[in-house]
Amino acid sequence: MQTLATPVVLVHLIAAVVALGLGAVVFLRRKGTATHVWFGRSWAVLMMVVALSSFAITGPDGKYSWIHGLSVFVTLSVPLAVYFAIRGRINTHRQIMAGLYIGGLVVAGLFALHPGRLLGHAVWSALGVV
Repeated sequence: MQTLATPVVLVHLIAAVVALGLGAVVFLRRKGTATHVWFGRSWAVLMMVVALSSFAITGPDGKYSWIHGLSVFVTLSVPLAVYFAIRGRINTHRQIMAGLYIGGLVVAGLFALHPGRLLGHAVWSALGVV
């Protein structure tokens, strides 16, 4: 079983936490500015790091879980959303990015906090709940 101290898990976790914060900034700030573009690019790279690093993280049995399906979705959707932004299909870009933020970070993050998962076990154990 992997621990939170492995490099790949740390990269995954740090990229996810930074993406969560940076994504909120991107959504709250004015769109179409140079700042939006640079923050958005940074967020997209972080999302790809989160998704791709997840494939090096498996369960105790060495198998992938259903959450890895979200990683496939993110890996395909980030470039697609960027493509739509470049092509001027901003509404489609916005919808995909919002879906990635909510589904790929918020929902996946909440499920990762389940006590039976690596991160959830570490968090709840540290808090003395489990």
